[in-house]
Amino acid sequence: MMNCSGAVQALQLLKERRLKKTCLVVKAFVKMSGGWKKAFPDKEPACPKFDLFSKTGAWCDEELRMLSGDIVILRKQLGIPTKFRTGNRDCADGVDALCMLLYRLSRSRNYRDLRQTFGGSSHRVGRISNELAVYLYNKFKRKLESLDRDRLNDEYLVSMARAQFSKNQIMRNIIGFIDATVRPCCRPVHFQQDVYNGKDCVHALKFQTVMMADGIIAHLSGPWSGRRHDTYIFQNSELPNALADLPRMPAEDGGELMALYADPGYALSARIFMPYPDGRSDALHAAFNRSMSSNRIAVEWGYGRVRNLFRALNLSTELQIFKSPIAAWYVCAVLFTNCITCIEGGNQVSDYFGCRPPCLKTLLQTAKY
Repeated sequence: MMNCSGAVQALQLLKERRLKKTCLVVKAFVKMSGGWKKAFPDKEPACPKFDLFSKTGAWCDEELRMLSGDIVILRKQLGIPTKFRTGNRDCADGVDALCMLLYRLSRSRNYRDLRQTFGGSSHRVGRISNELAVYLYNKFKRKLESLDRDRLNDEYLVSMARAQFSKNQIMRNIIGFIDATVRPCCRPVHFQQDVYNGKDCVHALKFQTVMMADGIIAHLSGPWSGRRHDTYIFQNSELPNALADLPRMPAEDGGELMALYADPGYALSARIFMPYPDGRSDALHAAFNRSMSSNRIAVEWGYGRVRNLFRALNLSTELQIFKSPIAAWYVCAVLFTNCITCIEGGNQVSDYFGCRPPCLKTLLQTAKY
């Protein structure tokens, strides 16, 4: 039999082997996690629970872009559940989840900033805001890609064309203005050539929009690869089919086909008009181009309004493909911009054309899919 000293030595050897094995497992875990701090993060201090109605109107307008009462109404009109749950079983009040997304997009912030404002862990608030963006993207993407004919009926489109015509007395059949915007993003690890835009020399995604005279972005198609031309985006979107179903203008307005006005990046067709290419040599055509460009600038005002309201979309180094839902963020930013236009009763575009936007309920009641 083993004496007492031999038993003690055997026990010590067994402990050393177990300790060595444990150290190897810990080292492997730290290496796979990307460092000691990521493998064993510091415990996040507790943050106070977020209370929207305790915030001042100035804070809500600056950080959330709308007042608390408007956010409660917007949550209901968007169809966000009272209790929003993520795939990881994170649960948050629907109003709080909407505030998280608005707060995330209003300025360039990381998830630690969201945790300090809304409480909980940074991973939780990040998952809630991202999954809500994807939820709204899936819910409204179908109607945004095609014209919402349930709201944009024939009578409404005629009123848009008349508002455009009242500014320069040119082209009675133009119901809106179309363009594609380049949204720079961080250079991806994979598929760099597919998203590289040679014209602007940036990695980017592209979105196509149609701006109406009431200040509402009535069509949004995307995301598209940054290397795609505007004509390619138009031909492969759902907009040509939607335009083909539009009727003619009334006889007192010329009886022509309803159409959109675009920049020279598009191809001329029965539904798409563009400036004369000989505008520098023909004085009459030059005057036409100048007059129509003063109206077509409205679509650029729309892009500028989205960027000014939701400035997190302006920092390309934070917009990483495959890591964040940056396309869903932009679609939500456009959707929120339309909602803010309805809440405020207008914007720069609607003031320019003297056309009032619809109310929030009218805008969203037919836009859901």
